[in-house]
Amino acid sequence: MQLWGAFLEKVADANEGELDRGATRDASDAEIEAARTMVSFIYAHYPEKLTVSRIAAAAGVCRSSCCRIFAEQLRTSPIAFLNEYRMKRAMGMLRHSQASIADIAFECGFAHQSYFTKLFRAAHGTTPRLWRRKNGVAPASKP
Repeated sequence: MQLWGAFLEKVADANEGELDRGATRDASDAEIEAARTMVSFIYAHYPEKLTVSRIAAAAGVCRSSCCRIFAEQLRTSPIAFLNEYRMKRAMGMLRHSQASIADIAFECGFAHQSYFTKLFRAAHGTTPRLWRRKNGVAPASKP
């Protein structure tokens, strides 16, 4: 729910003043609805292999329209948005479960642990393993 609120804030910020311009209102409303549909699709299908084409198809728009709508409405690309959402889900799992880093990466839609680690390090300045040690649950003690 917090992510949906963040999405609505981004859309409101991006469209400030736009919705008062007659004909532009219809286009903006349609784009906002397409953005909502695509974001909802990402939320529902993030563990799967997603492409811009699949995200666009969910809202019945072409790839270029999908990219333009994300750029205008959310100030990011569809794949960057997807990876950011996957990363947030992974961080929750790192914090609250003892699943392996590889399992978490896979469950969140990353095909390779190395790619997950690369994105994680770029976003947080540390590896998932070190982040988990600082912020996550304590490892299970071995009997």
